[in-house]
Amino acid sequence: MSDKIPCREVLYDPTRGKLAFDTREIVRHPLRFLRAASPFLSAHHPFCTEYEDHVFHWRGRSWCIGCLFSSISFAVTMFAVLLVWFFDPALLSRYWLFYGGVGVVVLSLLCSILHLTRTKKVKAVAKILLGGAFATIVWSILLYEGSLSSELGAKIGLILFLYLPIITLMNARRMVEIGKTCKGCDYRGRWSRCPGFEDFLCNLVDEGFLRPAPRKERPPGSPQA
Repeated sequence: MSDKIPCREVLYDPTRGKLAFDTREIVRHPLRFLRAASPFLSAHHPFCTEYEDHVFHWRGRSWCIGCLFSSISFAVTMFAVLLVWFFDPALLSRYWLFYGGVGVVVLSLLCSILHLTRTKKVKAVAKILLGGAFATIVWSILLYEGSLSSELGAKIGLILFLYLPIITLMNARRMVEIGKTCKGCDYRGRWSRCPGFEDFLCNLVDEGFLRPAPRKERPPGSPQA
């Protein structure tokens, strides 16, 4: 008979320490860890009604609207511009590729900041435009001096220099929003007690990737993971 403690007993045990990842187990079994974590890797949001407008469901899995649609749009636009460049480079204008892309990126970010993308359809359209716009900016940089191979290392460095701050700011803003939303709900940001995280955390606990740390004495009233 197995001596494994059922996941829910671990999560709701009032005497346990904070939940912590077993990094050694993750390093030893990375593919098994990815399978266990895959529901959250595709959704990127807690599985609750507070975040229903941020995900859509397809083939029994939840997908982050922003990440999926912007990634698909980026890849499709990159390929489409590549075809145009291959067959008739004269049709491409670096000026319009760059400034048109910048304009759409700024517009998309403003719509998000002003909370104009609340519905799933509007959010999906905004992310499609964002991904496509960034692809045109990338192409405007790659086509500098009319050649893809010329100064390619410097071009890639510039692309990363533009991309990383933008994606960092977007992710930071998203984390702040998630923190406010979760702290404002009944569970006060305690994800180990949130029903929206229960199945996901149980996958990790049952597979041995998430374990309660040894209990430490805490001052009265301090939060638990």
